[in-house]
Amino acid sequence: NAEMGLIVFDSCDNSNDIESGGIRLLQDFTTDKSALKGKISSLSPYGDTPIADALSEAENYLKSTKGQGTLILITDGEETCGGDPVLVAGGIKSKNIGKVHVVGYLIGGSAEEKAKEIAVAGGGKYYGVKNIDELENALTSITQQGGNPFGGCCAVTFGFILALFGVLKMNGKIV
Repeated sequence: NAEMGLIVFDSCDNSNDIESGGIRLLQDFTTDKSALKGKISSLSPYGDTPIADALSEAENYLKSTKGQGTLILITDGEETCGGDPVLVAGGIKSKNIGKVHVVGYLIGGSAEEKAKEIAVAGGGKYYGVKNIDELENALTSITQQGGNPFGGCCAVTFGFILALFGVLKMNGKIV
């Protein structure tokens, strides 16, 4: 079983404190899927989308705990806090810290194009999803990739937005 950690972001936050603020660690690395589901189900959606800062804090967390790994960004929108997530994702890849995969939930147009750029810069893949089953399939695909040069999986950065939260709760199923 892959170890996963969960970082949520919901407001512009430059505190660089992963334990509190608008970008925060919700679940340390664990193989306990029910613990992750419990943390996700306790969230209330609101706020901004600080993708660059969230990736940067996830990078620092990953370096300090595992050294290397995979980052999965789940979002339904674009950066709204002035950062450059493509640059941050490229830095994560170039420093050999890991890959950055992006799961775009119900996004299109410029938001989807930017999400694809983040994945390419981070050496990962982009997964466009429209429902909970596609989301689960994307996460399964990422976590089960063979030959991952970055060892253990995954620090998940989760822009927890109303549309995604509604689908997760509506279907009574949390990935």
